[in-house]
Amino acid sequence: LQSYFARTNFNYKDKYLLTATFRADGSTKFGENNKYGYFPSLGAAWVVSKEDFFHVDLINSLKIRAGWGKTGNSEFPSGSAQLRYSFSGNGSGSLSAANNANKDLKWQSDRQFNFGFDMTLIKNRINVTVDYFNKRTTDLLFPSEPPQPAAPGGVVKWVNLDGNIDNKGLEAAVNASIVAKKDFGWDFGVNA
Repeated sequence: LQSYFARTNFNYKDKYLLTATFRADGSTKFGENNKYGYFPSLGAAWVVSKEDFFHVDLINSLKIRAGWGKTGNSEFPSGSAQLRYSFSGNGSGSLSAANNANKDLKWQSDRQFNFGFDMTLIKNRINVTVDYFNKRTTDLLFPSEPPQPAAPGGVVKWVNLDGNIDNKGLEAAVNASIVAKKDFGWDFGVNA
């Protein structure tokens, strides 16, 4: 595995925040035509509570944020994109194919974007976080078995599936410090 990584952060008056990253990951697990995957991301946030116009006594802080990015997955057996042989049989020592080559096998990729906000209330005793997320997985890594009955030499070939997996939803969490004394504390949290 070989990776190159670049990241930049921008912060203006602790109100406007921007982060950008770029990864180039290479692995010998993949076919020789697709050894590298390229994975950018971008995140932005606005701390509304630091604006001069924001005067809400009940709310101590309010941050609105958004992000977009891609990541790669290389979690499958080494050598799966190569033609491999193994010895089989009970002492006969016969050599047979164990895996078919796939020069075009590429990184499984997850693209995700999210929007949300973070808020603290009542002297920072209540924290609220709400997120909408949308994640799409493409080029799923899959061991394609030969149809049965298999022809002589028919073995597994790892492929990238054409379909997508979509996950999306809304996630919310509320955490409260109900009692905050010097020698006793009671916190309560809920998420959905």
